[in-house]
Amino acid sequence: MPLRNANCSTGIRELPARSGHNRYSVGRWLRGNAEPKLPEFLSLVEAASRRLLDFIGTLTDPSRMATVSASWQRLELARNAAYDAAQLLDLSSVDNALSA
Repeated sequence: MPLRNANCSTGIRELPARSGHNRYSVGRWLRGNAEPKLPEFLSLVEAASRRLLDFIGTLTDPSRMATVSASWQRLELARNAAYDAAQLLDLSSVDNALSA
């Protein structure tokens, strides 16, 4: 199956620059004329979605991988902070509505 079928917010013309691969290789991979090796595939996932850690998280626990555990921990902290901030904002709007 060609990689072109993947849901990607990055334009196809941007993938070579973002992934660090030449446009001919990326074109062959997207058309299904060649298969990228795993490191090349992972760099395409990151270039296309900026969510490589989430992709890895679907396969294994990133916190147990020495090469990505620190990045995963930072991502989880940022997500938790955003979630907590959203809850605080939601609670303050409820308090404002009750006091009105």
